[in-house]
Amino acid sequence: MILPDERAPQIPAWLLLAAAALGPGCSFVLDFDPAVVDAAQFVPDACTWPAIDATGLLEPNEDVASAAPLTAGTYPLEINPRGDQDYFAIDVPAPVSLDVVLTFEGCGDLDMELLFGVVTGVFADAGDADAAPPVDTGTTYVVVTESRNSRSASEHMALSAAQVTNIGTGTYILHVFDFNNETVTPYELVVTMGN
Repeated sequence: MILPDERAPQIPAWLLLAAAALGPGCSFVLDFDPAVVDAAQFVPDACTWPAIDATGLLEPNEDVASAAPLTAGTYPLEINPRGDQDYFAIDVPAPVSLDVVLTFEGCGDLDMELLFGVVTGVFADAGDADAAPPVDTGTTYVVVTESRNSRSASEHMALSAAQVTNIGTGTYILHVFDFNNETVTPYELVVTMGN
């Protein structure tokens, strides 16, 4: 008869579910070392896509202020290091359609959203000669569309020319990020603009 040994590994059900949720192309290692491991330090293996050298490739672009300019085209990019966020500025000077496809290998959970700047300010009363001049308090960026497919290897967003007309022409900000901030993930962006 085999008796339970307190030194034998006990695998919690949530750990087995987490391992199954990683999907193809990722690996998960069980370590039964008695040392306590901080879960926040665990970084899943990199995706199976080959790593790219993103040095100087539209970086730094960590916020709206440093958004890298994009035009129509295909861009090989990377979320690196873990927790990185990429911002891109796409100039849409006329009411045309805008289509963005994000493709990546199955690790991580990359999502994207499209922002448009709304100028905010305090404006003087035009009929009041003694009123102070308008004060520009800056630009607020609002999400106009987003793509958040859970654990999908691709994301897609599109605005029609009519939607661009309603929202406005100008610079749109594309924000790409890993929903869980868990992996270094190479990805490809395809930006298309049309009629």
